[in-house]
This record gives sequence, C-alpha cells and structure tokens, in this order.
Amino acid sequence: MSKEIRLEDKIGEIVTDQPKTINVFLKYGIDFCCGGHRALGEVIEEEGLDSEFILENLNKDGEIRNNDNEVNYALYSKPELINHIIRTHHDYLRETLPIISGLVNKIYEVHSDKFPNVLSEINTGFHMLKDELESHLVKEEEVLFPLVLKYDEAVDEKEKGHIKKTIIELEEEHEKAGDILKRMNKITFDYKAPTGVCQTYITTYEKLKELELDLYQHIHLENNILFKNIL
Repeated sequence: MSKEIRLEDKIGEIVTDQPKTINVFLKYGIDFCCGGHRALGEVIEEEGLDSEFILENLNKDGEIRNNDNEVNYALYSKPELINHIIRTHHDYLRETLPIISGLVNKIYEVHSDKFPNVLSEINTGFHMLKDELESHLVKEEEVLFPLVLKYDEAVDEKEKGHIKKTIIELEEEHEKAGDILKRMNKITFDYKAPTGVCQTYITTYEKLKELELDLYQHIHLENNILFKNIL
C-alpha cells in the first residue's frame, strides 16, 4: 500500500509515487507537471480548495492507489526513461499534431461564424502550441537528452552548469505550453462541445483533451523525474 498523502508533500512526488492521483489533480485543476515542485497544501490554499476534501479524494482506497501492474517510472534508468518518453510521447505528438491541426482548421472554417471568439482563440492557441512543440521535440532529442545522459559523468562544473542551464530553458518552454493548455481548457469548459454541433467538432475537442492529458504526463516525467536529480 502506498504511503498516505500529506499537505506538505510535493505534487510531482505524489504523482510519481501514485500515478492514479493524476485523475484527481486534473479534476480540480491542480498543476502536477510544471507546478510539480510545489507543496500540495500551498497550491490548495492558493486555489481556494478544501484541503480535507482533496486529501480524502487522493487517499481514497481502491480509487487512486497503485496496483501491482502500474509502472513506477522513478525506477527507470535515465536511458530507459528517455527512450520511453521518445517512443510514447514524442512519437504520439508527431503523429497526432498534424491530425488535430486539420480538425481545428476544419471547425474554424465551418463554425467560426457561430462561435467566433472561442474558435479563433483555439485556432491561434493550438497552432502556436504545435509550432513550439515541434521545435521543442527536436531540441530535446538532439541537444537536451544527450546532455542529460552525460551529466553523471561530467566532472567539469562549467559543463554541469551548461547542462542545468539548458534544462531550465526547456522547462520554461514547458511552462509556456502549460499556459496555452490551461487557457484552451478554460475557454472550452474542459472541452465540452456545444449542443448540436457536428461530429467533427466533437472529435476535435476529444483529441484536444487527449493531447492535454498526454502533455501533462509527458512534462511530469521530464520535470519531476528525469531532471529531478540534476536541478
């Protein structure tokens, strides 16, 4: 059985130890990826949430407890975790971003007269996110990940400083992506499609919601596990 979650626990560490808590954090709008370094109690207070209620949900047996089949990515070696991130999350983005782009363009063309403000912002926000992510993936695979693998063997403090600086720069890009995701989620009311819209509209929102969850998990693995022992 996993340890009881407390208000002083860091959110990223909670998710690392008990991945199913992601469901609770998403439900109540608590940032577990870019904000994973913060204490749970601090964020609960800032968001005006009920601490007892949140803790009860997080600690509920049978709902969010780990099971024997769940993977603990904190036990992965750096090469194993990097390979998982590329094969699971980077490959997903390369396949999915063009598909969502086509869907977003389609509903903007067809429905922007009826929902001009929301669809204009979704169209702009998503394509900004897409452009940033596509360049971000290349920087991670060609620059950052090789540096992370070299860190443990680096003896020169200047070299270690360069690696840390590169990680911080990439984490800032994570923050920007997180801000775009939060904004799109907010203006769509958690991707609830308006009544009476076509199936393409509904599918677009479903794909955006799927993208949001994948990115949060992706950023969590990097910020709160892969980079944790370096920064």
